[in-house]
Amino acid sequence: MEARWPFLLDDAESDLAAAHLKLQQALARINSSTIDPTAERVTRYLRQMLWWTGPDRNARGRNMGTTLLELIDTSPPDTKVVVWAHNFHVGRGSDPSGRTLGDLLGERFGQSYVSVSLEFGTGQCHQRSLNPDLTSGDLVVHDVESAPVGSLPWCLAATGLPAQAVTLRDRQPDPTVDTWFAEPRSEHAIGWTFADWAEFECESMIAEKYDAIVYIDTITPSHPTPNATRTIARHERY
Repeated sequence: MEARWPFLLDDAESDLAAAHLKLQQALARINSSTIDPTAERVTRYLRQMLWWTGPDRNARGRNMGTTLLELIDTSPPDTKVVVWAHNFHVGRGSDPSGRTLGDLLGERFGQSYVSVSLEFGTGQCHQRSLNPDLTSGDLVVHDVESAPVGSLPWCLAATGLPAQAVTLRDRQPDPTVDTWFAEPRSEHAIGWTFADWAEFECESMIAEKYDAIVYIDTITPSHPTPNATRTIARHERY
């Protein structure tokens, strides 16, 4: 079941409830053990699995953030972490209905958390096709359409620079720029699975969401690792 997570569970409420109950029973057994030296680690794994089978399983960004904070809390004090995830997850205020990874890290670490948007102009990307049962299928190359006029990637492309890094934190005041940032702006929002949904997120307050933007004018499809290639061939995993 884990290999086809999470789409299969989303489509089978009875299987989902049964998995959640078994995980609760396993967690109770581990909590009652005072002998197993791996109990603390196993307990943490079980709690994470419970999040993904419980009533809040669709709060992916928050669950990712909570998991990351637990990993940081069990790491040496001077640990530094780089998280590569979708802009939706690393940005602050992405989800009006709840908190994301970026919100949780920002609340915990303040200015020590730096949220970076990855943007581009045109090109191609790899995505997983979606099977009829909502599991991830084959790897497909997707041609990305041109960015809408006035959107964040459109403005960055208009500079004519092939690549650039823009800081939004502590930027110098500018009436024109400040007016542009005062309104929600479109940005790319391409997901890992290919379906007939929009390529752009249209409700983002860019300067509040990110501390910096890294932009490339033209992108090419990613290169899957051997392990990823085997996983995709078996139509496994998210």
